[in-house]
Amino acid sequence: MKRKMFKALAIVLAMCMIIPLSLAGCASNGKTLVSLDDYKISTNIYQLMLTQQKGKMASYIYSQYRDYNSETFWGTTMDMATQMTYEEYYNDAILEKAKNFVCALKLYDELKAEKSDFKMPASYTENIKAAIDDFIEYDGEGSKSKFNAVLSAYGINVKMLEEFLIMEAKAAYVVDYLYGTDGSKIDDAVKDEYFNNNYVACKQILIQKFYYLYEKDEHGNEIYFDSDGNILYDTSRVPAINSDGTAKLDEKGNQVYINDDGSIAYDTVNGIRRNQTDSATGEPMYKMYTQEEIDELGEKVLAILAEADEKGVNGFDLLRKQYSEDYDAADETKGVMYYAKDVQYSSFTSDYIDKIVSSLKGMEVGDVKYLESDLSYNIIIKTELERGAYNEEKYKGYFTDETYGVFDFIYNLKSQLYGIRLAKYASDVKVDKNALEKSGLTIKTVEPNYNFPDADIAYHFYDQYN
Repeated sequence: MKRKMFKALAIVLAMCMIIPLSLAGCASNGKTLVSLDDYKISTNIYQLMLTQQKGKMASYIYSQYRDYNSETFWGTTMDMATQMTYEEYYNDAILEKAKNFVCALKLYDELKAEKSDFKMPASYTENIKAAIDDFIEYDGEGSKSKFNAVLSAYGINVKMLEEFLIMEAKAAYVVDYLYGTDGSKIDDAVKDEYFNNNYVACKQILIQKFYYLYEKDEHGNEIYFDSDGNILYDTSRVPAINSDGTAKLDEKGNQVYINDDGSIAYDTVNGIRRNQTDSATGEPMYKMYTQEEIDELGEKVLAILAEADEKGVNGFDLLRKQYSEDYDAADETKGVMYYAKDVQYSSFTSDYIDKIVSSLKGMEVGDVKYLESDLSYNIIIKTELERGAYNEEKYKGYFTDETYGVFDFIYNLKSQLYGIRLAKYASDVKVDKNALEKSGLTIKTVEPNYNFPDADIAYHFYDQYN
């Protein structure tokens, strides 16, 4: 296995701000913090969990505040109703995760005793042990004691890390056993009920306050290309010739065609333009309209809104075709967009999606609403949920989130079902509040942990890079 595996994972994890689904629990040799019968979580493991969560967030926080211990970020109130800060939220979330850990371990042992086919594959623990060996080799320079020194920043040692990862693997196996990795063991009726209760659908008319910049020729005219990147000329125009009478060809050997004024004739009907991109970021370049132009767009949007409200669902598609800048006649979804109602999309993208979802939650099917952001005007109409849409390939992008897990349909459904399954143990879970207070542990002050991932990362990814 190559060391680059963990560096690549660190980048992915640093972008992710959600609490992972997989759970675990162990006490090791530290002070017991959370317990359920003989299943225990120590303050050391709680510290490790805090460092892991901070590692997932640190890149984002640093990019915004230049300090991953920023009081500005951690002290920000995230819930006006409870006045809870980000620091308090994540401390509580990780403690709740620790409580779920011990419940998960008890469930694991109960299933093992009750189900003859319940047996975690040996490869899970074998791959974790191999991953630990790799950590020792690369992070400890081949020395277990040196690696223990590295881990001390996170409150643990090698033994604790291995125990934690193995127990996380056990809990992850419980989820796979109960529901299937792809949710295949979940009844369709359960999926339908979850879909109907947790999703909204809409269409939109998008009016942008900016325009993209496209590649231009030496005369300042936009160039049109085919799907292979060749310049696409309007062959109904005049073939260009050189001064010696030979055909004028472009750099790929294709005949150039020109207009009557001598400018190059592009096939603007069948060709596509290519964005100018920022040399530093690679992002498409754009330019905002002037304030006068934006004011004119606003008046246009209000007129479209009135028309959309009058024509309703049946007339909305015609208006989309006429006005929406994201209209695509070839789109099999016909403009339908699906969103989970109780998901924070702003954790990985613009919070504008959250504003759309929030609006849709209070609307009835057929209702029309106008929203505005810094970059666009959006006229949305709430539509019916299409039965089984979560299984349709054409809607896959709205239900599958393998990178972040934020809006992944199966992931979130499994999380909900698993939470219900673990809830039966909750009343018997004990937290030593005195041990928590004495530990002084808080996500704001612990070190961010980028390199020592949860078990689901360790065992699922190991074989891919071996």
